Amino acid sequence: MKMIKEIGLVCVVTFVMFALLACDDSASSCDSSIYVDPLTVVKSFMTDERDGQTYKTVTIGTQTWMAENLNLETDYSYCYNDSAEYCDKYGRLYTWAAAMDSVGTWSTNGKGCGYGNVCSATYPVRGVCPEDWHLPSHEDWWILLRAVETDGGYVGLTSGKALKSKTGWNDNGNGDDAFGFAALPAGHRGVLDGFSIGLANPRASGALRGAVHMHTMCI
Repeated sequence: MKMIKEIGLVCVVTFVMFALLACDDSASSCDSSIYVDPLTVVKSFMTDERDGQTYKTVTIGTQTWMAENLNLETDYSYCYNDSAEYCDKYGRLYTWAAAMDSVGTWSTNGKGCGYGNVCSATYPVRGVCPEDWHLPSHEDWWILLRAVETDGGYVGLTSGKALKSKTGWNDNGNGDDAFGFAALPAGHRGVLDGFSIGLANPRASGALRGAVHMHTMCI
């Protein structure tokens, strides 16, 4: 994502980036549809106690998102082009099962979810996220998009540019990073066609089903 809400069969064998959202579990705590002034954004840091890595965070309205991609090494996670230097910048690529923590290492809300499996996840899903964070739902993404949309009409006309990083995107696709979200074009990894980077940064929501591989970002 940039933001993928549903993954079709054509995407089943690709890695995409997803984001993690932290907010109170109650729906009302994340209920925001009003434009947020970029001057009110709060930037901070958090540490993943599992491996000690520190990540930038950004609070936009009522939501706190990680402003960097998750880089926790797990089974079935990979670096772009199999090079560690890309993991440092873009985070790791995860299979969908790894993203959902289908084996139940850290929580059971996404246990059993993975490619080819029909499952009933219990939301919010922590998945591979650090403690107290979860995979964002469609509603979480909708709230974010509406919060940064300046057009006042259809959501998506200006929100993408506002969330994208200022550099790194191909085809004149750079954003203005107005909210410190700094979405990078992390690309994907296909089973047959190798790696791709610079053109897309699809982030998966917690409601995704059926993907074989995922790229991980925490927000």
